[in-house]
Amino acid sequence: DQIFGLSVSARWNSDIFQIWNMDSSLKENSTVMDKVSEILKGVQIQSPFYKAHKDHDHFKM
Repeated sequence: DQIFGLSVSARWNSDIFQIWNMDSSLKENSTVMDKVSEILKGVQIQSPFYKAHKDHDHFKM
């Protein structure tokens, strides 16, 4: 995976990590969540999901 960007939003009831990779067509072979789980041992990741940037509401081409 080629990581393109990272955003962290700390909130009172949850923390949100957004990780962008270079090519959404490689979703099926992505190992990003494996690496994140390895780095954040002991942290329960409750609702991981994948969304391509082009599927974002504000994406304009």
